[in-house]
Amino acid sequence: MNTPICLMTGIPRSGTTLCCKLLNSIPNTLALHEPILPNSISAAQPVADIMSSISALKQSLVLGRPFEHGDNGGLHIDNPIGEIKKDGIRLVTARRGKIALSETVDDDVHLFVKQNAMFTALLPALLTHYSVLAIVRNPVDVILSWLTVDLPVNRGRIPGGERFDSILKEQLNGINNRIDRQWAIYQWFLKQYLQRTEAHLTIIRYEDIIASNGMVLQKCPFVASASRLEEKRLCTPERHFSEENYAEILSIKSKLLAADYGHLYSTEEIASAYAKHGL
Repeated sequence: MNTPICLMTGIPRSGTTLCCKLLNSIPNTLALHEPILPNSISAAQPVADIMSSISALKQSLVLGRPFEHGDNGGLHIDNPIGEIKKDGIRLVTARRGKIALSETVDDDVHLFVKQNAMFTALLPALLTHYSVLAIVRNPVDVILSWLTVDLPVNRGRIPGGERFDSILKEQLNGINNRIDRQWAIYQWFLKQYLQRTEAHLTIIRYEDIIASNGMVLQKCPFVASASRLEEKRLCTPERHFSEENYAEILSIKSKLLAADYGHLYSTEEIASAYAKHGL
């Protein structure tokens, strides 16, 4: 099979699922939301297992067989977290399961496979086999989101990364405060991307996706010929946070302002994100 493959990764809550939805609007392009579970991949030979899983996934797609997907409702999910809250925390609405496509997939379809933490932890090795797209977002907005969603990162843990990066796991084990663990997780993601110089790693900012109405995704492999990604105007949902959330993000303001984000974010952009929330 000749299916061109691009892996998609990124900082959680940075818009990777939205990118899947946008890419699925392009002819001959298929973007899958977490079809591979980290727990199904051996820590001893993860890249070989991932390659085998993708090969089996491609075969299922071409043969029209059901395949694992992060949401059993189909391909058009744009946010795995809903608006329903419990104790102030937004609950996950995506439900994992098998889905089948209504149309046959050609073996030359442009395939994007998304998995955030695992692909990030294994990035150097994966880049020797695949093109990779990484999505990032301003840390103020990311961490505020982490404080309000029912995911392990809400507690300052990232199991899909810790499983394949023992140094990260040891680092997080040594940090008692969850907001400091969250900041360490954000820095880990960003460092994984910024320290890579391979031409086949594409880093795109969430803010630029919104500002360009998705057109910046034309930087991705296989997408340059797309003339339009989204007819409806994209916007960032307005969120309101608790005083406790604001107190936590304020407690690390000096660290965020002093950090080096490479070419991705300036100190002014970090300060502006705080100011947007009146902080």
